[in-house]
Amino acid sequence: MSTIATWLLTASLALTLPTTAIGAAKAPERVVHGSTITSQHDPVIKIRLPKAAEYAGGARWDFYGVCDAELHVFVEANAQKRVQRLYWVQFEGFIFRVGATAMLRFHPG
Repeated sequence: MSTIATWLLTASLALTLPTTAIGAAKAPERVVHGSTITSQHDPVIKIRLPKAAEYAGGARWDFYGVCDAELHVFVEANAQKRVQRLYWVQFEGFIFRVGATAMLRFHPG
């Protein structure tokens, strides 16, 4: 991982995570090969980013005990290591528990 990629991941996590009530960190569930992320569930999808996108890293955490969040960051940098593009891919899923359904409202139609 390049220095700029490491810095960007650190900066983005530093800006995002402290504003949340975080549970224990978890290992990411999605698999990254090169510039492709593969998810086996919620949703089942393969996301292909441009080949120039370099994987900076990922993280997974409980967001307020309500959501299971997973973040993956990719960057494209020029020859001077200046970021030209940043790709932020995030997966979220509701954490079901007893009593949690009271928070949901279903509006058919």
